[in-house]
Amino acid sequence: MEGNTSVVNVYHERGSGGAELRAPKSGWPPKVVVRLRGFASLASFTAQSAGGELNCMARKGGSAELACQLGSARVNPISKWPEYIEVVVPPSLLKTDSGPIEVRWAERS
Repeated sequence: MEGNTSVVNVYHERGSGGAELRAPKSGWPPKVVVRLRGFASLASFTAQSAGGELNCMARKGGSAELACQLGSARVNPISKWPEYIEVVVPPSLLKTDSGPIEVRWAERS
């Protein structure tokens, strides 16, 4: 936890991976952040819960940026820092039932 934010650190291993994020017994905090540490760039990132699904895919044309959709809306939950790529989980995925969030990522080759 950092203040009212839950931070999940994922450390680099080649290729793709995934994790299930679970809320603490008190429920989801106001903000959940996934920090992908040691990743040069991503080909995709998804986060799915009972509240919906966030899909981020690499833009066509070789851009290092990801285009993200939450349902039919475009969103920009990703920021790059020197030490990590940060993804803010949209609040709509943090349902009050405290159900898990499945996250998946794939690194660019």
